Amino acid sequence: MKRKGIIIALIIAAVLLLGTAIGTLAYFTWHRTSEPGLTITPDGNVVTVSTFEELFRASQASAYNDGAAVAPATSASRITLRFAADILMETDLTVTADVNLDLDGHDLLTGGHTLSFRHTYHGAFVMAGGRVILSAGGAGAVTAETPNAAILFDGMTVGTLSVDGTFTAADADTYLRIVTASPAYLAYHFFGMVASAVADDVTLPVSPAGAPEDAPTAFTASLYWRVAKATCPTHGTAPCAYLFGDADLPRHYLGYAGATVSYATAAGVLDPSGRLTGTGDETLTATLTVDGTAYTCSFDLHAPDISTAAAQATVAANMVARYLGRFYVGTVTDGDGTVTVNKYVLNRDIYLPARFAALPLVKVSYAGYTVEGSSTFPRENQATAPTEDTILFIPTSDTGILEVTVTSLTGTSLGTDRYTMTSDNTVTVRSAVTVANDLLKKWYGAEISISANGDGSYAYSGPDSADAFSGYLPLYGMAYYNTYNGGAYAAAYPGVESIRYSVVYGNTAAEYYAITDEGDPLWQRLSVATGKPEEDAGRVYLNIELRVTYGGTTSDVTLQIPIDCRLRGGDTGLSRFLPYYSVLNRTVADETGGYTLSSFYLPFNFQRDLPVYCYAFTVDGADTAAMETLRSILGLTLVDADGNETALKGVIETVTVTGDDGTSSTYPILSFAASLTGTLTSESAWRTNALSGKARYRITLDTAAIPATNTQVRLVYQYKMAYAAGGFTTYDSFSDFTIPGVLHYGAEIADENFFIWLYNSFRTSGNAITSADGALIRTDWLTRNVPLDFPSSGDTYLRAVTDFTGIRYMTGTQYVDLTGATVSEGVIREIASMRSLLTLNLTSCGIVLTTTDENPFEAWYADGSALSNLTTLRLGGNRIYSFVWLETFCTEVATSLTDLYLSGNVPVPGVTASADNVFYGSAGLSNYDTYQALQNAGIRVYSGGGTDTPALFADSRSSSQVYLALRNLEYQNTLPAGVEIENVYADLSASPADYGISATGITNGDYNCTLTGVTLAFARVSDTVFSLTYTATASGGGRYQMVLRFTVTYL
Repeated sequence: MKRKGIIIALIIAAVLLLGTAIGTLAYFTWHRTSEPGLTITPDGNVVTVSTFEELFRASQASAYNDGAAVAPATSASRITLRFAADILMETDLTVTADVNLDLDGHDLLTGGHTLSFRHTYHGAFVMAGGRVILSAGGAGAVTAETPNAAILFDGMTVGTLSVDGTFTAADADTYLRIVTASPAYLAYHFFGMVASAVADDVTLPVSPAGAPEDAPTAFTASLYWRVAKATCPTHGTAPCAYLFGDADLPRHYLGYAGATVSYATAAGVLDPSGRLTGTGDETLTATLTVDGTAYTCSFDLHAPDISTAAAQATVAANMVARYLGRFYVGTVTDGDGTVTVNKYVLNRDIYLPARFAALPLVKVSYAGYTVEGSSTFPRENQATAPTEDTILFIPTSDTGILEVTVTSLTGTSLGTDRYTMTSDNTVTVRSAVTVANDLLKKWYGAEISISANGDGSYAYSGPDSADAFSGYLPLYGMAYYNTYNGGAYAAAYPGVESIRYSVVYGNTAAEYYAITDEGDPLWQRLSVATGKPEEDAGRVYLNIELRVTYGGTTSDVTLQIPIDCRLRGGDTGLSRFLPYYSVLNRTVADETGGYTLSSFYLPFNFQRDLPVYCYAFTVDGADTAAMETLRSILGLTLVDADGNETALKGVIETVTVTGDDGTSSTYPILSFAASLTGTLTSESAWRTNALSGKARYRITLDTAAIPATNTQVRLVYQYKMAYAAGGFTTYDSFSDFTIPGVLHYGAEIADENFFIWLYNSFRTSGNAITSADGALIRTDWLTRNVPLDFPSSGDTYLRAVTDFTGIRYMTGTQYVDLTGATVSEGVIREIASMRSLLTLNLTSCGIVLTTTDENPFEAWYADGSALSNLTTLRLGGNRIYSFVWLETFCTEVATSLTDLYLSGNVPVPGVTASADNVFYGSAGLSNYDTYQALQNAGIRVYSGGGTDTPALFADSRSSSQVYLALRNLEYQNTLPAGVEIENVYADLSASPADYGISATGITNGDYNCTLTGVTLAFARVSDTVFSLTYTATASGGGRYQMVLRFTVTYL
């Protein structure tokens, strides 16, 4: 079976394949630099080839114009190319590699083309073991021009093959020819190499002469290039080409001794070495001298100025005109006389050039119109750009104008040309197509209808299938054509010589059909082989290739008949929409990729026919808030047949959908159906838009309204099966896609410099930005692990950030160092959302947190905190009074924390005599018990020293005699079961003097203060813990406490 992107939307699309193959250079020939990749796995010195692509690639010498006597050193010895299947040649092929050909019992189907061995390697070469099949008219040959080697055709036969497989032998010596090269023959092929070297992308080549006796003795460019329609104002119908750079001119011809090469130029635009020195018109004359006899050939060239987009547009327009010239038909003569056409005949899907490598500032687009001006190309959802360099032009039966527009890369039009065209095959071979078309309409009608019975079986119908066929449709062959009813078909539709069938698929999800030969003498069988085609409204065609002789001319004609499969009785209920849903679901997937921030288009109806669609939206488990968010983001705009746009109004309503199985679902949708009905108020309006093929919808997204979290959208299908007034039916399946969450400057991200740094650091493609205007950051980008290193960064945007609001969205970042930056309470709270964070450094960030302030760090250990992976935390160099909260944070959330740096937190900087500095901050006594508990939990706590030279709490606490005196309390730490913990401290002294503690002053490292009183108090904390609270009253009246906890073990 064959597969192609989109099939021409005709009831029967006719494609004429002329008997003489005409090659082109850039788009439709086997060109060494543009062929698909091929991996050849040798078995010893044998390479197996199964297709013409493989044969082509394996038979080419690795060096251009290789003049070596033997194969390159990279090849150990001569390779044998062994056929693994019959191979059909698709163009002429010249074998330049050091190879033998072993057909291994298979056929080389020439298709009228010539296979040529042409090289100067030494030794003997073999082509063996198969048949060379000529075209029906006896065209095709194998030639060998190998002056240093002998060619042996071993076990080779030549002939033609009839449709029924009968082989008719031909004279092998006529078609398997060993060429003795004359000097003129060498010159002829050498100038062909020069012509190839200076040809441009759209040069139309001439098929070369095959035999020496056919070679000319005088040479002009017209032997190698042809002009289909005059487009050059300088040379008219004489061939010429554009030259955009240095020409790679051949300096020898293979390895022929006594042959020398020279070049001359007329204007100096190109120098004899092939180097381009300027712009303007040039004539290059090549000379090949063989054994003293000189042969010359001249080529007219244009080296245009292409320094601007406008200049490139002029050249591009001319190249397109030259390319289209090959499709121009002036007059046609056949068995019925001469027909005047004077049009470009584009009668099949055709690849047209969209970009030229030498013209990088412009691109080309195409549009098709009827002669009345209605658009026919492109149609909605057509796959028209298989590569950036080509456009697949798909004509319809009524396309009469081809419009070519050259634009800049930003879309500015630089010129438009219009060409009168036709897609009617009858202008080229009128009667051959008519015979084939009429015969197939008689056999199969305008459409092949298949009914699915619902039980896995299918019923097949065609207008001439009078007999009952169970499970298949007969595809009639030549025996049926010649013998049915005494040869009635052969008499009514004469000249048919062969019929071949295949199935061609358009936008289907799978290949459903099979054509099999079950031994029936008169026909093959078409049947459903896999899947459920009744659930897929994608296009499928029966492709029929016929050879027809009319008026003495044999032509190959290809016709396509639509295959339509539907569920029997499936014209009621929701099941009738299933095939259309299958196509639409794939369309949504193609348009969105399942994930989009861009508006996109969906069809108004199905292929200029019913049903008519409308679209709605919902979200899974939608509540009122979710639906309102959806309404703020999504819109639906109708683009009618005349291109007028109407933004439809969406309303949130509840629908109940009952499937064919009786199951019901109720859910809210954002519906536009009422607004659409109010816009198209007549049956005529519905019908006009549907039949135009141009009406469609644009799904719009308001990016300003998109939230930071992803929105999972369900696209709901509503449809109607009539143009008359009436409501829409809601289908019971959805198409899902995601609108990614985005961050906006001025909303989620307050600081423009932070926004720019985030965008440039996390973007997955595209260019860096220098302004936040119009830019969006996808929240999903920020799941990547990109470090934020403020103090060490050389990024000017990051260093200029003053507000890190939005840091919470950096959920993939593992390392954050904001040393020296300004960090607000809001940013501290946001850090709680950074689930991947391993290292956090907030040193010297200007954080001030007194004992009376609301603590922003509470977010770090509140429900929803994501800091469980944190291993290193630095909070030094700020003015944080209390760190008691760290015990809860480290034991309940940051259970992986190993290092905690708090040094340099001084409540009152620069003041030595300060009670706040004695009891609060990193050296404060009120925090010591927390440090001890964290240290007991295995965390290294750095509370002493400075931010640059931090010291462990275990090493710095010796500077506090009060703490050490109380921490070294001697008590009974083991009790018998049943003894209350109060008995432990009941007899312990509560007098400060008993512990050597002054009641009038206190010193803690670098800080001190005077006191007016000190008290000690014991209290029960739990069954196993009691506390000792040191309370001091400062001379200024402030009260400060240090709490120590002691543990008791029960026997």
